[in-house]
Amino acid sequence: MKYLSIITIILFTYSCKGHETKVDKIESLNSDSTKYSLVGIWNKLTINKKDTIIYQPCDANNTSIKVTRDSVIIDYGQEILAYFILEKNNYNNKHIEFKLSGTNNKLECIINNKTTAFWIINGTKNLFTKSDISKFKTIEQPCIECWEEDECNNQKDNNLEIQNLKNSFIDLAEKDFKKRLPEILKLNHSEGIDITENYTGDLTNDNIDDLVIYYSLVPGTEENNEFNRGIIIYKNDNGYPKMIKQIEPDYLFNVIGIQNNILQIEKLEYNEYDSRCCPSKKTKINIQAE
Repeated sequence: MKYLSIITIILFTYSCKGHETKVDKIESLNSDSTKYSLVGIWNKLTINKKDTIIYQPCDANNTSIKVTRDSVIIDYGQEILAYFILEKNNYNNKHIEFKLSGTNNKLECIINNKTTAFWIINGTKNLFTKSDISKFKTIEQPCIECWEEDECNNQKDNNLEIQNLKNSFIDLAEKDFKKRLPEILKLNHSEGIDITENYTGDLTNDNIDDLVIYYSLVPGTEENNEFNRGIIIYKNDNGYPKMIKQIEPDYLFNVIGIQNNILQIEKLEYNEYDSRCCPSKKTKINIQAE
């Protein structure tokens, strides 16, 4: 099967004093001086009729922009360009214009809300998001529009084999969890399992999906852990699950998902007038697998 793998990295360094004075402005990208932080990975969204989706081309990756305190990396799917930020002009904290190294083209960002923004690259304006892309529906471009029929059939077979291996890994991890469950129930003085939820994604930075099993327990009759929630992280070790971390925080929490090799959970706390069912104070916490 043919795949395009054109990757171009362009980094330009400048040492003139005129550029050294821009550092304080650049650091404000991730400070409280503006309501919205641009630092992070932005993924391109496509507006399809009434839906906002992730559109996955059949011969490239979806466009993304990675912003750090002093650089911008634009991944066009088949080509990657990296620049240093030389200057940033901020108009009313919502329209930001970047001057980049090695190019006369300006990069612009128009904030839409805390998680979406319009980025203007080489005069082309597109909507991007900084939130978990699993929240958006993904539509894949038909393979036949990029490749010959026999190549698409081979790709379909390969994808099926990968999916079967992934399902086998999840099945083995769930069996391991069931073996551990009696001890978990005993230690938490619980009468049984309430719910379990699976979350897959690469947590060990090896481009292979790992597994997080989130569990909530039924309270027992004595010495209860009032939180009764935990997670077990399984590394995908050549198709076999390897338990690498178990966490039972001393607070209520929900799992948000896996993004950028990080497990994100949401700590739940009660404000003064919250009812028992519904803690309204929420704090996002990042958990690394290793």
